Parts: sequence; structure tokens; C-alpha cells
Amino acid sequence: MLTFSTDVVPPRDRFEYWRELLARNLLSVSLDAEARGAFFGKMVTADIGENRLVYVHSTSQRITRAAARACQDREDSFVLKYLIEGQGSTSQHGNSHDLMAGDFFLQDSGSCSQLRLVGDVDLVNDSATVEVV
Repeated sequence: MLTFSTDVVPPRDRFEYWRELLARNLLSVSLDAEARGAFFGKMVTADIGENRLVYVHSTSQRITRAAARACQDREDSFVLKYLIEGQGSTSQHGNSHDLMAGDFFLQDSGSCSQLRLVGDVDLVNDSATVEVV
């Protein structure tokens, strides 16, 4: 199990550090801060067989996965997400849904998508390759 936190860098560098953490540990994405002011993020990852379980605690952000970035990753996967705390919205394949604490949702890593998280957020991701599903 690995734990990463933006607490290890100065406040002015936290968002860029977070962007790099997501790119290295999850998927190739574009990331924008949704709120002004102090940003924080914490990520705990654990590989369980062929799946990767990731817990995220952070402030508001918008995560976009463009088609070009989806092609960069080595394998397609489905990502089951559970929003423990916070709210937001998700869109993929022309469908958009509002999210509230307690919602489960599925994203296809091989396609464009957008996830908007608002406020302080706790989220769990479980990735499984398409072959496993």
C-alpha cells in the first residue's frame, strides 16, 4: 500500500504535485482546480490481484480524460467509483449524471470522460482491466 499527500510540498506547488500523482498512479488526465485558495489531496493505493484500489481525499477539482489521452494508456479498464463524501457530476458517452455522497458510478477508461468534484471529497476507485470484467 502506498500513501501520497500534498502536505509534503509547499502550498503553492500542491496542485501541480497532485496532477503528477494522478498521472503516475491512475490515468492520463487533464486536471483543473475548481476552487480558489488552498488545495489539498491525499491518495492511498493498493494493488489487489489485477485490480488497483485507490482512496482519494481532496478539495474541488475537474478531471477530464480526452480521447488522445485515453489512447496513451497501456490497457483499457473499467473504474468503479464510490463517492463517500462530497458531490459533483460525471459525463461520458453523451450521458451526464449529478453525484451525491453514497453514489456508485462506472467509468470506461478507454473513452473520453469528465468528472467534476465539488467541496471536500472522499472517493474510492477500483480499476479492473476489460479482460477481467
